[in-house]
Amino acid sequence: MTLETGMMVAFAIALIFSLWKVYAFLPNKPLQDDDRTDEIDALLHSIMITTIVTHGSDLSINELFERMKEHHEFDTERLWRFNINRLNQLLTQHRLRHPEQQSIAKIYQHHKYAKMPQQSE
Repeated sequence: MTLETGMMVAFAIALIFSLWKVYAFLPNKPLQDDDRTDEIDALLHSIMITTIVTHGSDLSINELFERMKEHHEFDTERLWRFNINRLNQLLTQHRLRHPEQQSIAKIYQHHKYAKMPQQSE
């Protein structure tokens, strides 16, 4: 075996070992308290809408945040990372999906009056 062949084999072994270490380092399964799933996003969105409809259109961001944390469906153990920034992200996602609802007051009006039965003439 020549020196060049030995160096090539050593390089291949080191490369394989390095790739294995990188693979072992990366997370392969979801974390138990992962709060960035579609399911959690849907739950937080539902809690946000329910809180806005329940507490009125004059909520500030901070008041909405506190009221959401008091909601009976809010799991403090799983959602321990929930903060004002996450709430702002939820509101931004809602505004992108519903461009006509650009404020908490508009969200309140839409959802409060959308659930009322239509009066027939």
